[in-house]
Amino acid sequence: MGLIGAGLAEGVQAHSKAPKVTPADGSVLAEAPPALGFSFSEAIRLTAVRLYDESGREVELPGRRDMTAAQDREIALPPLDAGLYRVEWRALAADGHPMKGAFSFTIAPATIAPAN
Repeated sequence: MGLIGAGLAEGVQAHSKAPKVTPADGSVLAEAPPALGFSFSEAIRLTAVRLYDESGREVELPGRRDMTAAQDREIALPPLDAGLYRVEWRALAADGHPMKGAFSFTIAPATIAPAN
């Protein structure tokens, strides 16, 4: 298991399952996604979501966070350039237990077709 997978498995408490995330951990995308998606097994409060580019700089996410408990949450993304991105998140389960995790995705640079 890589560092990112280890961080995800290590951070999630036994009380709640790790969320399904979009884009999927380790995915390579042809274009930037419009949002990050989180789907939990129970209603949780997503307390923090941070996005970092491949140089480790935090990318500012637009809009305000909705702190109400929900199973599904989408976080809008700004326009993103090609490169590797890492998402770190924290949440509170309904029983009050903290949860955290991380995942990454890559936006592949556009390839230019050779001239004929």
